[in-house]
Amino acid sequence: MTTSRDLTASALSHAAALAAAVDRLLDLDIPEEAWSDDAHYSAALAAICDLEPDIAAKLDALRAVRIRLDAECSALAAEERHLAQRRRALDRTAARLGETGRLLLAALPPDRDGKQKTRGTHSHWLQASESIHGPDDPAQWPESCRRVRYEPDRAAAKALLDSGTVLPGVSVVRTMGWRSR
Repeated sequence: MTTSRDLTASALSHAAALAAAVDRLLDLDIPEEAWSDDAHYSAALAAICDLEPDIAAKLDALRAVRIRLDAECSALAAEERHLAQRRRALDRTAARLGETGRLLLAALPPDRDGKQKTRGTHSHWLQASESIHGPDDPAQWPESCRRVRYEPDRAAAKALLDSGTVLPGVSVVRTMGWRSR
């Protein structure tokens, strides 16, 4: 294991270059189109591979990048959950404010046209709207009022293929993935 006393100027320069290459690989401001053609990704990955001739060291560097990306994804997922909770709370508050406004307008006496409205900085009035309510279970709706969505059942297809059934156009694709600890 390398200690701080073992680090030479060359090793520090190498570590800084590797860190810069990893940062290029992690550049999150790159447009999605740049990643889709793999040019930027390949260039950033090549920079890491050029700096580390040893395969084990390359894998260690890639593992570090992967851990950093996984941590970033976890942080973003937690932030998404927090933002969704906040959005729901704001939606509920806006609905309560709307109901309060409706109650205030309903308490006003009708004007000469028979409408309940007020004028101030803004105009406010009551307006009727309609929506359809029904059972949550689609089977309880009339057939003419149901939509059917067709989508593949991959678990059922895998079970059939594993049992030896031939399904035209469907196959199991096995891939090799990299794992590390």
